[in-house]
Amino acid sequence: MPTVGVAKSLLCGKVVENSSLQSSIIDSGEVVGSILRYAPHSAPLYISVGHGTRLRSSLEVVSKLITGHRLPEPLWMAKALAEKTLFKERA
Repeated sequence: MPTVGVAKSLLCGKVVENSSLQSSIIDSGEVVGSILRYAPHSAPLYISVGHGTRLRSSLEVVSKLITGHRLPEPLWMAKALAEKTLFKERA
């Protein structure tokens, strides 16, 4: 099953600025991911290739799944459900 990595913080590597909206993540001399921003000073998402994907297609998939939230829609929905469940357990 193809996978794509999406994170709200940098997990490894070094960021190399390419433009105000997109930057590369370099680790051991290899491009391993990219930062994706939707406005020049917005909080970035850190995108990396997973199993069976390439960076370009990973960026395209994530871009298409962002629908008004910082996170791609499936991750936003999972986060919302997890928070709802957590609050029910605490009540």
